[in-house]
Amino acid sequence: MLHAEFMIALERARKLDDPLVADELCGFTEMFLARRWIVADGYQTSLLAPVLDTEEEVDVVIDEDAGTFSYRSCGCRTRQITRPLSEITLYAPNVDAWLDELTNIFDIETARRARKRELIEAHLWHLGDLRIGRTYQFAPLYVARRLGECASDWEAALRDQARPSQGIVLTATDVDLELPNSHQARALASLLVGGNEEARCNLEVLDRLLKGSSADANQDEYFDERTGVLKLTHMDEAKTFAEGYQRAVIALYWKARHQHSVKWSDTRTRTNCGRDPDSVFGKGVWREWLENVGHGLYRIRSRRTP
Repeated sequence: MLHAEFMIALERARKLDDPLVADELCGFTEMFLARRWIVADGYQTSLLAPVLDTEEEVDVVIDEDAGTFSYRSCGCRTRQITRPLSEITLYAPNVDAWLDELTNIFDIETARRARKRELIEAHLWHLGDLRIGRTYQFAPLYVARRLGECASDWEAALRDQARPSQGIVLTATDVDLELPNSHQARALASLLVGGNEEARCNLEVLDRLLKGSSADANQDEYFDERTGVLKLTHMDEAKTFAEGYQRAVIALYWKARHQHSVKWSDTRTRTNCGRDPDSVFGKGVWREWLENVGHGLYRIRSRRTP
């Protein structure tokens, strides 16, 4: 998938203001050029040429009319080696052109497209907000690159209350990140279908991601973080958590309900809540939604309290 391949190329690049060479574009140079995701930006003036078991830096002579460059062989100084100029052409990434196409692929409504796209220079972009189904609720869509290099900055950017929660952060490959504001990271390729020329959004997968934690009247169990409404199979009616700490705690345990229990000490660190469930929900009240499985571990209750 061409759009995903370009994102992988951006992920590999150490800096986006450094030029790229053809080897870094993994055979997609001509296709990236055709879409203007990259533009030619000069040539290398030297390169490393093989000499026995090592390499030596040599200067090159460029012939633009012939479309070639040449250099003297390190092993035989009288021998001139000529190669296609494309091998030493430098390219500047045109990230905005690629982001424009992604915005169109995900069909973000004009009024919901980001006014300020680049949130962290060369690392995090906000494309806009996606409508969730046919509702009036929206979720932000981000594109992220090398987040490990700007951890403190992206934490703050993704917590910004100016944008909705429960968004999607597109990455080059699958990553295991605990994102704030109930955002979830997904590899771009997992949300695209079709060929290089006709890439389109996988609406079924996108819809499932966006609605994953929203209330659905046809489900026996659900939690909607936007409204704080929780419904478990053993509960006669849904419960709304209006308090911010309560909602954050339930959201944390809801996300972990299929995988594992969570230590309350970790819950305090991640939500800044009270010292125990009694102080957050009221003495003993929490047992309707959470169960203590020992050693300070809790999880969403899966059966009615005896």
